This record gives sequence, C-alpha cells and structure tokens, in this order.
Amino acid sequence: MVDCATGHSAQLIAVHHFEDSAGYPGLNALKDKGRETCRNAQLAAAATAYDLKQRNAYPSSTSWDNGDRRVDCYVTADAGNVIMESLIP
Repeated sequence: MVDCATGHSAQLIAVHHFEDSAGYPGLNALKDKGRETCRNAQLAAAATAYDLKQRNAYPSSTSWDNGDRRVDCYVTADAGNVIMESLIP
C-alpha cells in the first residue's frame, strides 16, 4: 500500500465480501461477481485524467477454504506510477 499522493500504478476501487458461510461458487461465478463489482464502482472525476484498465482479484478454491471471501476490483495505469490521487469519491 502507498499513500494516494505517492505515484502508483494500481488502485483498489471496490470490494465484494461473500458471507463466511457461503460455499465456493466456482471460478465463473467469481469472475462474474468481479465484473459486476467493477461495473458498480463509482470513480471520482479525477479518474478521467488517466488511461485506466479494470482488473479483478478473487479467491482460489484453496484460499476460499482458508477463509478468503473477497473479490477485489482495481484499476491499473499502463503508463507506470502515474496515479497521484485517490480515484474513489
């Protein structure tokens, strides 16, 4: 993690947490949830100043068994460490 005022190339913009009691939904369902999480994420006006790509991170079946229930949506800037502010409102 870095401070938003320090140059960075990626930023977490949204997270979805599955309930602890949920069974592993499978890779396709996790990918779908990742796309939905990104689609619903709100970005600050500052985000238009960057060429951003949306990315997702989601648990494997093994990490799910270890309690990982988090699907992350983050954006990356291909130009390197150019994001210098928070992109979420």
